[in-house]
Amino acid sequence: MSIVYGTETGNSKKLAGQLAGLAKQHQVVTKLVSLEQYKTSELTREENFFVIISTQGDGEPPKAAKKFYDYVHNGIGNLGKMNFSVLALGDRAYPLFCKAGEDVFDRLQSAGARPVIPLTRCDAQYTDTAQAWFHQVMAFMEATESAEAAASEPAAAALAHTAPAKTEKKYYEGTVSEHINLNDKG
Repeated sequence: MSIVYGTETGNSKKLAGQLAGLAKQHQVVTKLVSLEQYKTSELTREENFFVIISTQGDGEPPKAAKKFYDYVHNGIGNLGKMNFSVLALGDRAYPLFCKAGEDVFDRLQSAGARPVIPLTRCDAQYTDTAQAWFHQVMAFMEATESAEAAASEPAAAALAHTAPAKTEKKYYEGTVSEHINLNDKG
């Protein structure tokens, strides 16, 4: 499970930390990262992706999330393997309440990702709404892990009753997503 956050004042970061702590209590393996540091090249490999993002000024994302926000608006590829949800923070006093979160939600969904929890909008008093979203996320993750465990049990039992397979050369196909010269000068 990946938890990413975009924050200007620290509220999204605080909530992301709380969700990560809850996931740890439920023994769910979690990656927690700021959208400022998130490698966009990993987005197509995400399976369970949860975004907590605030809205600034006139519906803008936080400065730290601008690179990610721009990336999802400029052709992100097929996200058909991704389950996701967005917790959007904002203030109803502004006309574009939670706009950055709505935009991210819409772009992920239009790229094929499956929303497992509807977009959740939080006003200035966000604690109760955020906690309810956390519990929905954890219920989804527990159900997902239970289904994966049940699916792997018959396969493990079948493997126990089969003869060892011959070792053959395997070929894998892939796409190079980044090229880094490790032998550069200096």
